[in-house]
Amino acid sequence: MRVHLTFLLEKVKSSFWLLPSAITFLLVGALVVLKDLRFTPGSNVFADLLFNNISLEDSRTILGSISTSVMTVVGVLFSIMIVVLQQASTQYNPRIVQNFTRSTIAQVVLGLYLGTFTYSLLLLSTLNDKRVPRLAMTFAIFLALSCLFLLIYYVYHVMKNLQSTQIIASITDEGIHTLKNLVVDNDEKKGSSPSTEEFPFSIDIRSSRRGYIQAVKWDKLRKNMKNIEWYAKYYVTPGFYVQEGECLVTLYGKVPWDKKYEDSILKTISIGEIRTNAQDPSFSIQKLVDIGLKATSPSINDPSTAIEALRGIDALLRQRFQKEINCLMGIDHGWVEMPYKSIETYIGLSYDQLIQFSSSHLPVLMIMEKQLEKLLERTTEEDIQNALLERIKKVRKHMDLTSKAT
Repeated sequence: MRVHLTFLLEKVKSSFWLLPSAITFLLVGALVVLKDLRFTPGSNVFADLLFNNISLEDSRTILGSISTSVMTVVGVLFSIMIVVLQQASTQYNPRIVQNFTRSTIAQVVLGLYLGTFTYSLLLLSTLNDKRVPRLAMTFAIFLALSCLFLLIYYVYHVMKNLQSTQIIASITDEGIHTLKNLVVDNDEKKGSSPSTEEFPFSIDIRSSRRGYIQAVKWDKLRKNMKNIEWYAKYYVTPGFYVQEGECLVTLYGKVPWDKKYEDSILKTISIGEIRTNAQDPSFSIQKLVDIGLKATSPSINDPSTAIEALRGIDALLRQRFQKEINCLMGIDHGWVEMPYKSIETYIGLSYDQLIQFSSSHLPVLMIMEKQLEKLLERTTEEDIQNALLERIKKVRKHMDLTSKAT
């Protein structure tokens, strides 16, 4: 269930216009309430200061200035942001653009500016010769000042998050968060895999579109498979790319399956155009590897950034080593089998490309050697040890060649 909530939050964050639209509608709702409220200033100094007697002409001038200045700042600010994102994608990796567009701060800034513009424009249209809604006018001035201070904070936020260490830390934190949720969500009753011979009826469920598997909400099956003995064998997990018509799941059962059960399985799989972190911690590793590869390329030649990326990879692998992710889970009368990536696969994703393309950077190779040796000390499983020893051997080979060449 926690993975399902994580996926929903990921969808909300990935929708760049959802939060700004919500803030805009919220401010429009505030206008509807405030424009009809009356406040009669008395002897209270604070009330007199906030709700002073603003003339009609002054109100129109103020609201016009707010509307014009707010939209001017939005145009200039986000034009600059496009240039910044282009530079960041060139310097690090195009995939990190997602981290900026998913930024809650960026969405709040855009929402407040659009909301302030909409609020001021609508309030300007309601002004008449009878009276000036002083409470609504005071709130408009407050919004304008908030936009000013938020702009200063946003510039600081962007400059801070453009640093390589901050980008790598953000990607690492996302991956660790996804791994923790994935382990919790898989904490279901476990047992041996059922034999397909026990289930005389089966149906292949195929994809209706192409794209990335963004989430598999298999916990939803609990509602639709009550009192039925079943076994769902998934062939895909989040991060896989599937083509239209590709088999996603084979559903086994002791009774014939009808259309509603096929639809229930299909609803558990979310397919989209982009790859997300919601249930795919290996995507964070891929981003860090890409940053490391870019940093060690001849055009960039920044081994310090590559070493920072390796530290993020090490943190993710340590988290992956801590707990087992179950590929077989039991739900009531049924079983779900998922092809989650093994630790050996994570090791290969983390180091294979970096070992190959960082062979001329001795400091980077030394860091990889130390990390692999420390990971080797954390496991007693033979398969994992063999995978680590194989990478250590390759790293040392490249180190010897590099040392001789220099």
